[in-house]
Order: sequence, then C-alpha cells, then structure tokens
Amino acid sequence: MKSKALIIVFALSLVLMPAAAFQVSASTSFKESFKKSLDEAAQGTGHAELSAQIGNDMPSTIGKIIRAILGTLGIILLGLIIYGGYIWFASRGNESEVSKAKQILRNAIIGFIIIAVAYGVTSFVGSTILSGLK
Repeated sequence: MKSKALIIVFALSLVLMPAAAFQVSASTSFKESFKKSLDEAAQGTGHAELSAQIGNDMPSTIGKIIRAILGTLGIILLGLIIYGGYIWFASRGNESEVSKAKQILRNAIIGFIIIAVAYGVTSFVGSTILSGLK
C-alpha cells in the first residue's frame, strides 16, 4: 500500500513541478533581479573579468561542460552495449554468459534512459534560464 502511495506522489510531483517552474519565470522583475544578483556575484568573485577575457559568459561555459560530460557518458554507454553484445555473441549458448550479457545490456539501456532524461532536463532548464535572462 505504501509503495502505491509513493508511486502516486512521485508521478504527481513529475507533473506539477514543471507547472511551478513556469509560474516563476513569468515575472519580469524576478528576471531582472536574478540577472543583477548573478552579475554582482560574478563581479565579487572575479568571474566577470575572466568572462570578458575569454569572450564567453558563464551559462554557455557551464553548458559546454555539461554537454562534454554527457557526451563522454554516451561514449561509455556505446562501449557497454558493444561489450554486452559481444559477450552474448561469444557465449555459444552458455546460460551464465548469456545472463551476464543480458544484465550488461539491461544496465546499459537503463543508463541510456538516465542520460537521455538528464540531457533533456539540462537542455530545458538551460534554455529556460537563458531565455529568461534576455
């Protein structure tokens, strides 16, 4: 009974969380104050000068770092899928090897789902923040 309630609460939170995010982004004064506080923080830590020297702003740099991390994870995932397929191919009907290969492929697919969701969330949040700051 508790697990059903937990699943329902989790599903509702997934549905209601984006609605709450859209309510916050509608305010123009919030956007201006958020950008002002980010600029003040960058000035205080010295990142404003660094950003001017490099020619990039902080959100695009963070986006590049996240994209590189997710790309690296995607390459690792591809390697796991190839490895699991090879183990299955080379098992010659040995049940323990087949189950090991299935486990590797199952975990790789779960990893792919997690990476895809992480990319979607970071892409959505990043574009929402950047469009809100303009």
